[in-house]
Amino acid sequence: MSINPAGSNPDRSSAERLPEGEQPPSDSTMPADTAPGSSRASFGLDLPTREPSDVTRPTSTRATFREKPRDEKLLEFLDELARGPVVSSMPGRPITHLKSLETIARDSGVSVEELEGYIRSEMSAFCERVGTGASINSVEYQSLVDKLYNLFVLVGNAESSAWLGHMRNFDSFVDHFCPQADLDSKRRLVDCVTSFVQICVLPMELYRPDLRLRGGDAAMPAYADPGNWVRLQFEAAWVNLSVIEEAQRWAGEGLAKYENLLVHGTGSAAMQNFAKNGAIWSAAIAIQHGDKLVTGEYAYSPSQQSEASRVDRRRDRHVYTARDGMNSRRYTTQRWFDEAPVTFGISEKAQREYNRAQGLDRVHTDKGDEVLIGPAVPLENVVAIAAPKAREETMRSWIEAHCRNAQFISYEAADLLKYAGKHHGEQGTTTQRRGGFGGDAHLL
Repeated sequence: MSINPAGSNPDRSSAERLPEGEQPPSDSTMPADTAPGSSRASFGLDLPTREPSDVTRPTSTRATFREKPRDEKLLEFLDELARGPVVSSMPGRPITHLKSLETIARDSGVSVEELEGYIRSEMSAFCERVGTGASINSVEYQSLVDKLYNLFVLVGNAESSAWLGHMRNFDSFVDHFCPQADLDSKRRLVDCVTSFVQICVLPMELYRPDLRLRGGDAAMPAYADPGNWVRLQFEAAWVNLSVIEEAQRWAGEGLAKYENLLVHGTGSAAMQNFAKNGAIWSAAIAIQHGDKLVTGEYAYSPSQQSEASRVDRRRDRHVYTARDGMNSRRYTTQRWFDEAPVTFGISEKAQREYNRAQGLDRVHTDKGDEVLIGPAVPLENVVAIAAPKAREETMRSWIEAHCRNAQFISYEAADLLKYAGKHHGEQGTTTQRRGGFGGDAHLL
């Protein structure tokens, strides 16, 4: 599942993200969990607030949607939020531009002809450092990963060198530039790529400018700016107007059937197998059927792969889920620039019925904050799929082709609804351990 590189079309309006034929809904309400008066709450940016000429304000939907008092409160809050001042450019973020092959080579201190060897040398040094057991701080490698991203964007250009074709995906890159990379080196590379993408390539459309995350700095330059930002009053955070509109639709249509889902975190690299099999399989079942595991703990765990038999390990015969909510990024994986973290929301009732029909009544087991739900989850049991807002079009296309009963929700809209429900809708009985406000800091 590939996407257009960030920076190639930074002028993205919220209307362009809506499904074909669907009009932007109307109504808005929501803030965050920093206490008023704290140093973080008073964080401000001396930016002019103006109404961009291309912004269409959502109109109130309160007269249209009155399904439940809680949902009405959410809509009221989203209404108020949408009426706030709009800033036309990303607050607190410098915007950078894609680089040419000549510029990348010059910045690396080599000629264009020497650039391929330079990348090999840098990756060899990276693998050697991982092999020593030294800690890997992602921010130290942001400059290198920035070069890799720009080389990835150049793949397919008519004037590009043939070796650039190896930049097209994670596996081809590793095979060509660092075939010596062991599982631990691959995992550390994935960490660096994930950090860079979250910070610079596809910044979340609900983010805090003062946030440091995963060793990175949210003040680093970004490659794209969707425009149309609204300030969250108490969180020192900013949300894109398109996210408010999406949250309005969810609140207006009613949230009850999408609450209390079992969520399974993965990455878009795994979705080809999901589509082929019509189901999410456990690690053991996938290996039995000859599928290559590209996400999940097993894929990059030397200790797990060294064991003689995965099939005999009881825990690996299950699909792992949690009750974290659709904004959870737990166990999600983004290995390369054309991939994305993805969270699948599974109907617990439908999965229990499926297990019973398969004679597997006892496999649905809670293990602390994890829920083991059997060896397979048919895609028809998936009712919601979450991913970054910037990947919405790609994810909707996959849903239309392979999982039509599921609805797409962006992580940002899920974060926003969680915050609004917690503070304004009297919802949120489940503790969210990761993601969102007060979680593992995914607000970039």
